[in-house]
Amino acid sequence: MKYLVIVFYLIISTVGLSAQERSIELDLDYLLSNFVLYVTEDHFIALDRQIPACYIFSKETGEFIKEINPMDTFPGFNWQPIQLEVLRDDIFFTNSAPWAFLISKNNDSVRVFDKSFLPPSGFKFITDSTFVGFYTEKNGSHSLKTYNTKGEMLIDFEVPDLNAKNMLYRVSNFYIHQFEDKIYFINPLDNVLYKYSQNGELLGSVVIHIPSFNKITRDINPSKNPHQVIGEVVKSLRTNSTIQSSYKLDESHLLLIVKHKNNATELVVFNTKDERITKVEEILDGKTPWYVFKNKFYYVYPSEENYTIHEKVFHY
Repeated sequence: MKYLVIVFYLIISTVGLSAQERSIELDLDYLLSNFVLYVTEDHFIALDRQIPACYIFSKETGEFIKEINPMDTFPGFNWQPIQLEVLRDDIFFTNSAPWAFLISKNNDSVRVFDKSFLPPSGFKFITDSTFVGFYTEKNGSHSLKTYNTKGEMLIDFEVPDLNAKNMLYRVSNFYIHQFEDKIYFINPLDNVLYKYSQNGELLGSVVIHIPSFNKITRDINPSKNPHQVIGEVVKSLRTNSTIQSSYKLDESHLLLIVKHKNNATELVVFNTKDERITKVEEILDGKTPWYVFKNKFYYVYPSEENYTIHEKVFHY
């Protein structure tokens, strides 16, 4: 069995970091091949899509807790994880056939979704038993739907005519958030935030007036050959602004990480209650956080032998 051991220590002023910063060294016997970091209230979760492997650690002490592996309780399981979300008792994974499953945090129970279920490009659980997922179609007929944890579709949301809808099929980072009883959706190719009720009704949209946001105005032609299409997508992404990632900071503030055509990257904080930007900050060192949890940023720094996770408080 493979283990990751995290040596957890607080950084003091003698090494040049403030009291609001700390670093976590991952003492590894090997380097992970495709390491994705997830952070929860109590845990660090390392998901490697290539090995594959999923490890859980104590956020307080850095102590290794367990490996999550469905093959332990489901021999022969095709374990090829893509994304995850941590629930109260289980961890939800999208996977490559079977397309999704829940596994208990004790790693002793696997519940596979119905074979007809397909994984969404982006998703967010709104209760422990229901989640909202965004699906893209090559013809631009995209959808936003609520499912239960059996993989049964419950609600089909009203989706407007989205910007650059053909290009959306070629990207993957879509963001769904819940603030109070409302569902918010934003895609990487636009600065428009859509607001929904939990029964799928579109309540409205708001343009987030991000400084210097160069919105994509020309969609791709999906009838061209794949090589031409990919070339157009790459060029458009390089010459326009995109939402690289998005995180919920608290019950009213949304963080957007925005990349502009000149490779400048900004942190944009948007207040969903009064619908205005409350902070814009340029990332001067070019390093975007690997994960954001509440008001803390987490960066991963690899070396030849291990990784160091740096935690920094974000003031907004």
